[in-house]
Amino acid sequence: MTDAAISGIAPFFIVADVPATLAFYRDQLGFEVTYSGPPDDVFFGIVSRDGAMIMFKALGEIVDGQEVRIDPVPNYGRKPAFSIDAHVSVPDPDALAAEFAARGVPFAAPLADTSDGLRGFIVKDLDGYGLFFAAVKEPSAENAHKTPRRATIAAPVAELPVEDVERAQRHYCDVLGFTFGWLYEDKTIGSVKRDDAPIFFRRRARPFEPAVHWIFAPDIDALYAELKAAGANIVAPLDKMPWGLRQFTLHDLDGNVFYFHH
Repeated sequence: MTDAAISGIAPFFIVADVPATLAFYRDQLGFEVTYSGPPDDVFFGIVSRDGAMIMFKALGEIVDGQEVRIDPVPNYGRKPAFSIDAHVSVPDPDALAAEFAARGVPFAAPLADTSDGLRGFIVKDLDGYGLFFAAVKEPSAENAHKTPRRATIAAPVAELPVEDVERAQRHYCDVLGFTFGWLYEDKTIGSVKRDDAPIFFRRRARPFEPAVHWIFAPDIDALYAELKAAGANIVAPLDKMPWGLRQFTLHDLDGNVFYFHH
């Protein structure tokens, strides 16, 4: 049986104010707002830039007859382990940093080379989510003379909190159809990949907030049949949603949530 294709993965951030968040990503980070709604009370939105897409939603619950907003819980800056909320692969982090600096974007961590062979920088959005814009470090004399321009970026890479990175990698490979990517020597961080959708895992001590991600599947029926036959933990079956998507919901071993949709 041929594995169904997965074309990408999008971080899904819970935010306090969707219109303000959309404006920040548009005006400061150069993204395009591709969706916001509903018109009378915008609580959901999507931005994209080149191959990158991020979704946002404001959530509330009724307490004593009043709607109470649910606070965002970003990974960035949480203890005991430093973590980020999205790793955004970019071909030229120097050019992108120059573009952002020209717009007056504040950097949570400046452009620098990291100990694990990357070069990049971190920007915090309005809710504190940390976006690590980075590329594999490739020193070049040519880069030192580049003038600032609008740099392209690729799709963000999800970083999921897990108790055991190796266990998570085995589960994703054996059940969810991913392939092994890499595992850092201290086993605190590693990756898997399926088609164009890489995922990073970072070891975290419980309690931690599970991550939520939406993944577009070109053939949702084939993917659903494949994962169901493999014994994946499907908590909501494939169905047509009121907002027009056909989707199903899956939890991994650490409670991270995936909405596969078409």
